[in-house]
Amino acid sequence: YIMAYNKYEALNNNIEAIRIAIELEKTHQKPTVDQLEKLKKYSGFGGLNFILFPADKPQDIVKWTNESEKVFFPKVQELHQILKEAQLPNTSYDELFSSLRSSTLTAFYTPKPVVEAIADSIASLGLNREGNIRMLDPSSGSGVFADAFNNITDEKICFESDKLTGLILKHISQPDTIVRVAPFESIGQLADEHKMDIVTSNIPFDSQTIYDPTFINDPNEFKRSNNHKIHNYFFIKALDVCRPGGLVAFITSRGVLDSPSNQKTREYLMENSNLVSALRLPNGLFREAGTDVGTDLIVLQKRESPRSLLEIDPTGEESFFLFSTPEEGDLNKIPHNQLFQTIELNDPYEGLKRLTGYPRKTLGTDPYGKPAYIYNFDGDVERQGKIIQLKLQEDLLWRFDKSLYKKHSMDKAISFRQTQSLGNEQEKSQTQSQSASPSPLKEEIEQPNVPAKDNSEAPEEKQSQPSFRQGTPSPTTTSTQNPSRRKSRKKKGSTNSNIIEYNGKQIIFKTLFDTTEGDENTNKEIVASQE
Repeated sequence: YIMAYNKYEALNNNIEAIRIAIELEKTHQKPTVDQLEKLKKYSGFGGLNFILFPADKPQDIVKWTNESEKVFFPKVQELHQILKEAQLPNTSYDELFSSLRSSTLTAFYTPKPVVEAIADSIASLGLNREGNIRMLDPSSGSGVFADAFNNITDEKICFESDKLTGLILKHISQPDTIVRVAPFESIGQLADEHKMDIVTSNIPFDSQTIYDPTFINDPNEFKRSNNHKIHNYFFIKALDVCRPGGLVAFITSRGVLDSPSNQKTREYLMENSNLVSALRLPNGLFREAGTDVGTDLIVLQKRESPRSLLEIDPTGEESFFLFSTPEEGDLNKIPHNQLFQTIELNDPYEGLKRLTGYPRKTLGTDPYGKPAYIYNFDGDVERQGKIIQLKLQEDLLWRFDKSLYKKHSMDKAISFRQTQSLGNEQEKSQTQSQSASPSPLKEEIEQPNVPAKDNSEAPEEKQSQPSFRQGTPSPTTTSTQNPSRRKSRKKKGSTNSNIIEYNGKQIIFKTLFDTTEGDENTNKEIVASQE
């Protein structure tokens, strides 16, 4: 699975998918097998920004200054003609074109092997034995996350703000998938019994900020500020709609972890969740979707109640998660998250621990032209998926608190679909003065009319949580200095072996875990030999 991004093929597939989706919407028919296959080839317009160039009349081609892109002019004309003739109810050509414009900035779809690695790793926890599982994808695209989680979930909810993508998603989703063509913030507030067990997605990244009316009266000052960039907002809102013990697993831009300006966001996340995993994915992993942007996979488990940052071990990896600074001795002075710093190059296992690319990093620039580290990629997505699954499964094995998950697990007597119907009936019975603040796209998604959870009477319970840190947390302020790295605690007793090939060489991962009673602090590892 070596990637090669073909812009003409991607554009042609997208146009055909849009044509079919519009036809199905107008005729109220279900897709045939052939149509379904063509719909599933839709990949969004990330990396295809030439579709925004003028193409109303043949003479407009002179306005296309890039000669290599003029070959796409006839197809772009065809695309705009399809949108103009669509005549969908309550949807104008301008709205559809605006949808295209947004898609060019944020629609970089996730390779299937990567999504399957995340889904299979979470499936290995056996959570479906603990009750019904409700999964939410707040930025669904073509629904690849919902498909990957199909075998371990009982109910899947997909939000997609892009009108065209949402139209296609409606026709390719499984019957038990609830599709809402609306932005994530329109989900509003959820009562405890309606909250999610798993929230997972490849979330958008941009300088755009999101206003959420449900944050206005929040007791947390940072959250109440309501000025969060879209990628930060998705993490904050995901913890809102996730129930205690539930998982948030997002692929996101590196800005969440690397930007010093996002420290308040990282602090909020560590106050309200436990860090389960953080993996740095290589640049170029999304090349087939039209971008080489660097990304991270961040997995969090929502806490039962918030904690103080003083409770976090200043020498543990949850502390590293908080800070982005230039590495000691780095002449380039490039800030990047401390989770990925001070890697022991003489220890192959330690060096590969949180980075899934190989070799580790080189100097380059970020999408804005600023100096940044590039984590290299050989183009093999299938192998990358195996590496991600290997690392994520190990993190889940040792850092996911199953007892916390079980404590708050419940059979979902009322489905998310039913909460929308209940909300509709309640709204009908209310007077206009009593109705809540309208959501941004209320005509597309009705809000569940449920009160915000009142935590004022809930006693704070101290729960033993598995985490990155070791020993008793130090009652001191978390240090901003680069602490020495410490190996994760392991237990003996069983051997887990995996083999991955890098550039013709085999790297064998073996970990020996000791389960001898009374010797839980013993830490022995057999790791990463090269052949």
